[in-house]
Amino acid sequence: MRVKRILFVVMAAMLTVSLLSGCGKEETKKETASSTGSNIIKKSEPQEGDTSANKNYEVALDERDKKTAYQYSLEDISYIDTVTGGSVSVGMTIEEIEKIAGTSMLDDPYYRIYDGLIVQFNDEGKAFSLLISNGLFINEAQSTRFVTPRGVGLLTPRGEFVKAYGDVSGDNTIRYFMIEDKSVEYLGTSLTAEQEKKYSGKIFAQEFLFDKATDKISAIRISNIEG
Repeated sequence: MRVKRILFVVMAAMLTVSLLSGCGKEETKKETASSTGSNIIKKSEPQEGDTSANKNYEVALDERDKKTAYQYSLEDISYIDTVTGGSVSVGMTIEEIEKIAGTSMLDDPYYRIYDGLIVQFNDEGKAFSLLISNGLFINEAQSTRFVTPRGVGLLTPRGEFVKAYGDVSGDNTIRYFMIEDKSVEYLGTSLTAEQEKKYSGKIFAQEFLFDKATDKISAIRISNIEG
């Protein structure tokens, strides 16, 4: 079984719709706004206008020590929507995702394009791949709308990533973990044949790509590696 990699070229070719633009500055205050985590903060004054710039929430960086950086939970298969404050996760249906992210800009049973997020669905109508990439959207406000529950998203510097997720070498890093019911087990940065066989259908991955020029994250994919 081969792990499905980030398909930037394929996804980019699908992005044929016109996307919204705009961004703005907001002042913030330390107020917990979501049950997902205490690092999710509601901004004091929601912005008006273009929803791609209307980021009513921010997710502070969840700095961890070397041990807890590799401890995974069910939250790690999701992104936080900084516009609505909701959580979009692998395993959700189209209807569940659109209650949080809004209407898709592409009407396809297997691929949906939202403001800042591309989702791939399996034959059962469940999301198995959540992709964000600054190469797929035309402005920073859109591409940074969704962030991980640990506060890492597009344009996050390598040093900040390390504080939340642990060490990384090279420009592409992967974290594998197994989910069975509510039990989550970290498997490492690569898989053995034994792990693939033992946990078939239950293995999830976070893939992070760093831009060589800026050393900041340029794409993140969260997926069930077998769809």
